[in-house]
Amino acid sequence: MSISYQKSRLRQLLLLALQKYQPVCPLCSGEFTKADLPSRGSDKLTEHHLNGAHTDSCLDNRVIVHRRCHKRLHS
Repeated sequence: MSISYQKSRLRQLLLLALQKYQPVCPLCSGEFTKADLPSRGSDKLTEHHLNGAHTDSCLDNRVIVHRRCHKRLHS
């Protein structure tokens, strides 16, 4: 199996997981799409800590958000 095929399968798995468990960005309510998935050199998704404590890494405190929404929230 080639590396590019494995990356493609991983991207598809990530998209399916997002659509099943967290289908929208909690900051903008926009749906996650294939275009949001990490590609070479660009990350359009990031993690947001709901309570603001970056040391609190429990799953209930962490959500996936669009990077642009996260920047807008913290600026």
